[in-house]
Amino acid sequence: MKAHHDATAAIPESEDEVDYLLSMRGGVTHLFTSLEAYLKQLLAFLTWSLMSDHYKDENPFRYTVGKALSFANHMLLSSAGADGDIESLTLRPLINQYRHLYNLLDSSDVENNSKRPEGDYPSFTGKTTLQLFPFRHTIPFLDLRTRAKKEILEQLRQFADSLSTETILEVRNGFSHGGLKQPPDLYTVRSVFTTIHN
Repeated sequence: MKAHHDATAAIPESEDEVDYLLSMRGGVTHLFTSLEAYLKQLLAFLTWSLMSDHYKDENPFRYTVGKALSFANHMLLSSAGADGDIESLTLRPLINQYRHLYNLLDSSDVENNSKRPEGDYPSFTGKTTLQLFPFRHTIPFLDLRTRAKKEILEQLRQFADSLSTETILEVRNGFSHGGLKQPPDLYTVRSVFTTIHN
């Protein structure tokens, strides 16, 4: 990630507080701005790819950023009665939306209410074993193999957990808003960069 390299390069050799703050603020702000932009697009893509009814879409399986963001706003924010949109979220609320996606995918309510009506099945369904219709649900995640579903859920959970440590949020908010009374030491900042990079 280029932003990680740029921000790491900004870490000064000197631990003089004024030099440290001036050198770090630009690099850290750039890193977190880039990270948040990436997380927004990734969240939109994951929500669209795993929850959108691609079979009934007029342009099935065709991804665009705008289409995915619109769908994710509807599924994650509007359905929960939240204001705003994914584009306006900062790091903590953004991470919370990854958890919300996890909860939606893991919900038995979603599974029970997303079975595709048999009238929507193509005409060949049930007439041959040569061609099987794979989209039995309107949410494609539910048609994946059990092992794949478990793996996706576990990766989502670990991903959200790894980014929601207080240290990461404190460094992000402290440098972005200048709110830290005592800036984190170089070890803490390097540790945050390594976590984000991984």
